[in-house]
This record gives sequence, C-alpha cells and structure tokens, in this order.
Amino acid sequence: PMPSGHTFLNVVPATAGAAALCHGLYALVSQGWHSPAQLAHVVEIWLGTGFVTAGAALLFDAPRLYCKRASGEIPPFVWVYLGGWLLVYRGSWLAKRALADRGLQLKANDRLCDLVAERVLLGRLTWSLPSVDGAPEVDMVVDLTCEWSAPEALRSVPEYVAVPVVDTTRPRIDQLLHLSELVCEHLRRPEAGSVYIHCANGYGRSAVAAAVVLLANGTCATPLETVRVIKAARPVVSLNKSRRRWPCEAKTHIEVLQEVFREMGGADDDDGEDPTEPFFRFA
Repeated sequence: PMPSGHTFLNVVPATAGAAALCHGLYALVSQGWHSPAQLAHVVEIWLGTGFVTAGAALLFDAPRLYCKRASGEIPPFVWVYLGGWLLVYRGSWLAKRALADRGLQLKANDRLCDLVAERVLLGRLTWSLPSVDGAPEVDMVVDLTCEWSAPEALRSVPEYVAVPVVDTTRPRIDQLLHLSELVCEHLRRPEAGSVYIHCANGYGRSAVAAAVVLLANGTCATPLETVRVIKAARPVVSLNKSRRRWPCEAKTHIEVLQEVFREMGGADDDDGEDPTEPFFRFA
C-alpha cells in the first residue's frame, strides 16, 4: 500500500525522472562539457531530478521535501531540485484552468468553491478571496497544497493555516484533528467570518479536511453522512464511500474519516458501504 491510490502517479514520475536523469548524466559525461547539446543535457538532468524528488514525495508521503513554510511560501531554492516537476505540475494545472475558462471543463459543475456548511467554503487554489452569497467574508484560510506558494490574498487573512499534503494523498490523522480543532474554534466565535478550505483543485485533500470539520462541529453525525453532504454541495469532490481499495491504496476516504471519527470518540458507521457508490473514480 502507498500514500497515493493512483498507480500511475506512484510509478511514472519516479520512473520517468530516473530515466531522464540517467540519460542526461550519461550523455553529459560521454559527450563532454563542450558538446553543443550540453545545455539540453543539463535541462534533462534538472527535469529528471525534479521528477525523482516528486516521486519520492509521493511514495514516502513526504511533503516536507517541498519545504513549504508556515507562512505559505515555498523558498526559491526548492526550484533547484524540484523545479522540473513544479514546471510540469503547475503548467498542466494552469492549462486546465485556461481551458475551463473557455468552457472546456473536464468535470461538470467544477466551480471555484462551494458552501458545504454554514461559514465553511470548500474549493480550489485562487488568487483572490472567494465569496459565496449568504456567507460572511472569508477571514480564515486552510491551505492543504504543498506544491504552491499561497497567493498574497489568501495568506494575508487574519488566520492562515498551512497544512502541506502531497497531491492525491490524504492528510494524516493528526493533521486532520489539529486543523479541525482550529477551524471549530474559529466557527464558535459568532463575530468570525467564513473559513476557506482549499487544495489545488478542491477535489481530494481539502474535501477530506472539510469532511472532518463537519464531523467535529456537529454538522454531520457520521462519516457517511458527511460524504453525502459534501458531495451534494460540491459534486466534483473525489470523496468515496466505498471501502474497496485500489491495488496500491493504503486507505480509502471513508476509512480515513472513520479513523478520525473514532479518535473523536465516535463509533463506527452502522450505515455500511453505500452499494450505489462506483468503485472506479478519479481524484
């Protein structure tokens, strides 16, 4: 079992990176530093190093390799050994958003954010504070990305919380308990504004975090109810109620939520697995 349930992402970045790194080093050594293709080999080594490092972060659940600070910033030196991956990862994300802006969405109803509970917004990375009709202004942001520096608008709110998690993996149980405690403390203050919980796309990492918040503040009574509520508010989330795992998947979404629920003092769901939930899914 691996932290990410996506076999493709568990295998391809590290494998492709190792191949590019080895080829670039071999070409550089065999052809010499004065080869006309020297720059191309250096770029190949840089790209390969980035993919190998990103693959290691996925395989070993190591968001610390991105060195994201509590302030939400990723230091510039990270581009030395992760730049190749960040270039491809961010570039593909921006391309996807550009297509969506032109009406070519890969997922229907893929909105910037959605109100999943009173004063709790769930969504994707954005460069301005989101707003939803009927909800007060956002004054707390929970950022679950590790691949992006937080935009100024998001990290300048009164309460900014960085919880770096590698894309397609799940937050750790201790992280979920800690962030839910912080969010619930914020929501208990009547004068406080809304909370924006986000990751890169608002599908997986942030959806799990939002589900835990809804359990912690009593909005939902069981993990299965929480999944239903969030999927009704934001249909694009990849939360899944099935306990059937992918071949390399360590824990399903519902297993993570049930483990957190037990840590909170709750009992196991008695609803059982939802028979209507499809097994095949995409995060």
